[in-house]
This record gives sequence, C-alpha cells and structure tokens, in this order.
Amino acid sequence: MIKNDSKVSRKFMAEELEVNEKTISRYIKEIANIRYVGKGKNGHWEIV
Repeated sequence: MIKNDSKVSRKFMAEELEVNEKTISRYIKEIANIRYVGKGKNGHWEIV
C-alpha cells in the first residue's frame, strides 16, 4: 500500500486489512526501511 500511495494513512491501512491501527504501527516499526517524514496530513511515507 505504501509503495502505491506514499500518503496512505495508518487508519486506511487498518481498515483495508481489517486490523487495529496499533497493529499497523507495530508492523511498520518492524520494517527497518520504512519511515514517515513530516507531520500529520502534510507528511508522507518513504521507503529507503
């Protein structure tokens, strides 16, 4: 999802995957090459 849309929200990912937002946050922390740049709606995901 992040590859297709760098502005995708955790909430949207959680709804699509039918899991909790905390689960999404935990999964993202486990992936070392993904980070969020910026704040709130003005930010975006980067894959490094």
